[in-house]
Amino acid sequence: MKDFTQPVPQGLLNIEDKNRSNLSAWRGQFSPQLIECLLNAYCLSDSVVLDPFAGSGTVLLEAATMSLSAYGFEVNPAAWSFSKLYEFANLPPAERERPLSELRRRIEKEFPIILFSNEELPPEEVQDRISRIGQLIGDKAKILCNAAWRFPMNSSLWLRLSNSPVLSDLQHLKKNSRA
Repeated sequence: MKDFTQPVPQGLLNIEDKNRSNLSAWRGQFSPQLIECLLNAYCLSDSVVLDPFAGSGTVLLEAATMSLSAYGFEVNPAAWSFSKLYEFANLPPAERERPLSELRRRIEKEFPIILFSNEELPPEEVQDRISRIGQLIGDKAKILCNAAWRFPMNSSLWLRLSNSPVLSDLQHLKKNSRA
């Protein structure tokens, strides 16, 4: 049993040895190291974490990384959409693979790879195809599709969710659809 009367060492709270950063640029985020420190100090292995102000989801992601069940609430629509990724991260790996495969299949159908072609799709056609993908995929795949479209991020977040190239493909399509 943990001794919850003992304070967390100040050096850990001050993050004197910073070796991790947040996965995305979002104002007001907690440091992942601080959250990890607090979860280690105050959560038992079977704890359930509740974050009433989920924001970008740092607490949810750190809890998922530690295999803790986690729930978050958020009123900001952009933050809510972003934090849905961490809901996805809490799914077992097999459940994450299904929507990734579904999204990959739809992308490959709408955007087949054609070697040695200089043909470029007009931005409207790219938008139409992406909209069609969004209409045909399930809710869990939509979480990924919406996040990839709305939140350009470094690849480390996507790699933590899956080794799938699907999301980087969506980022590439979004970038190329801008004139």
